[in-house]
Amino acid sequence: MAPLLDAHLRGTNPLYRSEHRVRHHDGHWVWVLEGDKVVERDSNGQPIPAAGTHSDISSRQATEEALRKGVAESERLAVELRGKRCPSSRPWSQLLELPLPVDAFDSRSQRQQVVDDM
Repeated sequence: MAPLLDAHLRGTNPLYRSEHRVRHHDGHWVWVLEGDKVVERDSNGQPIPAAGTHSDISSRQATEEALRKGVAESERLAVELRGKRCPSSRPWSQLLELPLPVDAFDSRSQRQQVVDDM
């Protein structure tokens, strides 16, 4: 975080943005999106005033984490169930509506077989 802010204050970057966790005054942790911009510089190029915002993005971070975990679980199940049939003789991936990762198969023929079975 500090190198990016330093670059912004030196004038290398016109804007500064950072996503990080901070401790709320109540004691719990929150995710914050910080955005800053130097508004004016003095004759030596030093920043005079700066304008910035802090936005609580905790719920967005929680949603993104849940999505990452869901995708990982879907991929794990797709690999685990590869080639197995369920009682209905339809592929598990079709019944569970799971996307099949390309690297879940050893060869293109296995991928094509799953597609043909759908």
